[in-house]
Amino acid sequence: MGVKTFTHSSPSHSQEMLEKLNVLRNDGHLCDVTIRVQDKLFLAHRVVLACCSDFFRSQLVGRPEEQDKFVLDLHHVTVSGFAPLLEYAYTSTLSISTENIIDVLAAASYMQMFAVATASSPVAAEEEDVEGEGGAAK
Repeated sequence: MGVKTFTHSSPSHSQEMLEKLNVLRNDGHLCDVTIRVQDKLFLAHRVVLACCSDFFRSQLVGRPEEQDKFVLDLHHVTVSGFAPLLEYAYTSTLSISTENIIDVLAAASYMQMFAVATASSPVAAEEEDVEGEGGAAK
C-alpha cells in the first residue's frame, strides 16, 4: 500500500488573508514601512506593497534588514491618488470618484500598478466625455 496524498484548497483563503493584513495595518501592527505623501503618513507592510506594485518592489526588495522601519517619500503622487490605491492593495477593491480619478490614475501609473491604471482608464475617459458634453451644452 502506497502513500496517499490529500490536498485542501480554500477559495476564501486569499480574501481572508487580505482582510487580516488590512486589520493589522489599520491597527499599526507588524507594519515595517511608512509611506509619506504630502506630509501625510501611511503605515504598511513591505511585502503587500511589493506584491502589488513594481515600483514598490524595486524600492523595497533588497533593502538592508536592519532598516526594519523606514519612511519612503512619494513626491510625485497626491494623498487623494495614493490612499485609494493603498486600500486596493489590502482589499482588492478600488473606490474612485470624479474628484480623484485623475490623481488615482497618475499615482497608479507612477507606482506601476498597471492593472489598476488600465481598469480605471475607461472610467476616466467616460468622465471626460460627460464633462465635454456638459460644457458644450452650457
